[in-house]
Amino acid sequence: MSSPATAARKTLMSLLQAEFGSEGFSIRGDRLDTSLGFDGGVIGVAPDSESPNGSNRIELDTTLTVQFYGPWSDQSDPNDIVDPITVEAWAWRFRLLIANYQQTGTSSVWYFQLDDLEYGDDPTGNCTRFVASVVARGENPAY
Repeated sequence: MSSPATAARKTLMSLLQAEFGSEGFSIRGDRLDTSLGFDGGVIGVAPDSESPNGSNRIELDTTLTVQFYGPWSDQSDPNDIVDPITVEAWAWRFRLLIANYQQTGTSSVWYFQLDDLEYGDDPTGNCTRFVASVVARGENPAY
């Protein structure tokens, strides 16, 4: 049996692989350097914290950070404009992926909740990425 953070991270990574892997995104179980994305899209999933739910201690809340970095060109022209519609579409699909997760036999992750999603600039100053905070809710093994 793996830790709740490992189970939550691997579950989310599997969902991301199924949704975005065919588009060339590399899915990594770690924090990403902000320079990544120049050689293709990359998604990092890392644990932030675990804590019992304040109102129901039988539930463990595991917070994960998802760094979703779309591809960007390191040969950019300062006059290039990147329409944020692409990253907005990825974020929408990500939001739906989180909302539609159905538990399939694991008590470590009952469901996911998207707490925050912020769009950010790549190293060229274009909007090709977002960072999200996701809470995995599941059984508290220490209860």
